[in-house]
Amino acid sequence: MVLPLGLRDRAMLELMYGTGIRVTEMLNLQIEDLHAMAGFLRCFGKGRKERIIPVNQTSIDWIQRYLTRGRNLIVKNHLERTLFLNAHGRPMTRQAFLRF
Repeated sequence: MVLPLGLRDRAMLELMYGTGIRVTEMLNLQIEDLHAMAGFLRCFGKGRKERIIPVNQTSIDWIQRYLTRGRNLIVKNHLERTLFLNAHGRPMTRQAFLRF
């Protein structure tokens, strides 16, 4: 059995390693910011400047695993659109990320 937080953590690490995305950018991603079929994501960097980042297939695969087999077990409010959630179903903070 794969734990949902383990899937989340692996998806985050693959995304960071594969793209070089900054932690804050990653934690602010919304589900609709990932364009898996086109192989890129849209994020907002320093100064709310929009960045388009190419994403490799390995990262996309892990994010999709997390979305289909992990996130739905974590999320409490199904209207929440933040991609990466903490164990309580809320958006993960930078401080929480640095502890894991």
